[in-house]
Amino acid sequence: MKKKKVSINIITTHNEPYLRQCLESVKDLDPEYVIGYTGDISKEEYKICKEFADKLDVFEWKDDFSYARNRLIKKSTSDWIIWIDSDETIEKESIQKINNLLNSNIKNMYHSFKLIHGSTSMGQLRMFFNKDGIEFNNVVHEKIIPDVYPNNHPDIKIIHHIQNVNRSSVRNINILEKELKENPNNLDNNFYIAIEYHLIDRHMKSLIHAEKFLNNYVSADINIRKLYIRYLIAWIYTFHLQNYQKATEIILAQLMLNCNIAEFWCLLGDIFSTIGKYKHAKRFFQNAILMGDYKYDNMWLVDSMKYDTYPRLMIEKCAKKEEIDIQEFNREINEPIMP
Repeated sequence: MKKKKVSINIITTHNEPYLRQCLESVKDLDPEYVIGYTGDISKEEYKICKEFADKLDVFEWKDDFSYARNRLIKKSTSDWIIWIDSDETIEKESIQKINNLLNSNIKNMYHSFKLIHGSTSMGQLRMFFNKDGIEFNNVVHEKIIPDVYPNNHPDIKIIHHIQNVNRSSVRNINILEKELKENPNNLDNNFYIAIEYHLIDRHMKSLIHAEKFLNNYVSADINIRKLYIRYLIAWIYTFHLQNYQKATEIILAQLMLNCNIAEFWCLLGDIFSTIGKYKHAKRFFQNAILMGDYKYDNMWLVDSMKYDTYPRLMIEKCAKKEEIDIQEFNREINEPIMP
């Protein structure tokens, strides 16, 4: 049998409604399907796996995503590996772009694609050369640590189909809490558990881990994770604690370092519109539109709503509220109603 150019690595279990859609989305790559199944073999998902798989690895789930992905790497025989989750699909227009990449004289061993999750998108290393020594790290939010920057392909898009966020976040939190008992200052685990708690509206728990991440991050450089955590902390102080002064201090300190981040300008606009400073708020939302898509260090994390749709909507709202004489309005509604 002729060797395939690329192996597709997928971990799945039962109760996965997007599995067939995921597998069919990559069929035009003519891949070697290497599937890890950790569920009940009496379920329909197992039959789908058997239908597609060139290599099917059935094993017990160990609360360790890296362990599972590294098993699949060892079973992959193609020169290149693309990993994809069973609730994701690769956009149809992107398949030809991946084929073109595979047929070209590729220089870089690592390639990041654009993962789209609702209105948020981020760069994520999804394709790498299959060589000895490459492996995933971290039990959850697993990643490969490349020895060179990955080559970015924002035009190659992976769509994450949002399901039960609470269920996956609770699962991830349980795994991460166990890890943090052993090493409470682990940067990766504090970063990811802060996000997971935020997703299930446990904002004070999120704040504790977010601040622990920043307190232990000793490097003076600016990277996407520091930006994200600072934004998360400012968001919690704004919307959960209503401590606008603290939130503003965090936002302005970041904008002095990197003024071209739409999300921070929007958050500043949210604060000023909340306290009735609509003229200032409009200017901050206009800045967000001017910033556009933010890119840093060969990665990107951007909420497309925050540099286009959302600030435009808020500018309109602020303009309408600007026309109201707030002091006169408050005086009128506080006057006693005379019979």
